Amino acid sequence: MAKLETSFKANDYAYVFEVMYAPVVERMGGKEQGVLAAQAIVARMKQQQMVMVSWKAKKPYQYIRGESRTYAVIPYESVLIIAGKRLRQESYQLGIKAAGSNWQFVNGDTLNPELFREFFPNFPSSAKLPRLERVPE
Repeated sequence: MAKLETSFKANDYAYVFEVMYAPVVERMGGKEQGVLAAQAIVARMKQQQMVMVSWKAKKPYQYIRGESRTYAVIPYESVLIIAGKRLRQESYQLGIKAAGSNWQFVNGDTLNPELFREFFPNFPSSAKLPRLERVPE
């Protein structure tokens, strides 16, 4: 998580796509397309006067055993400045690990119920996930 934190703070999304859940990267058109899209987002953020002040994973992480995968729910807090106003956001990264593979991650903000069912149909329904929260500071 430390390297992910550093990448977010530096607006360097190349590493993010290295550890992103592969089916999500494929849906975006591959790693190169994802990095290009991220660069466009960073340019738009600058244009809209958005600055990432901080991004920090918060322990404890919650580990969930699924049928064929292990999941990690990693809460995080980020602070942005948007046109001079501070905004604190709390959400989570979802870690996914299948047998014999490395951990991969996807941002919980992007997982609407349809995508969650598509990518993780066997995710335990009893598991509680954090809610996205955005609060002006």
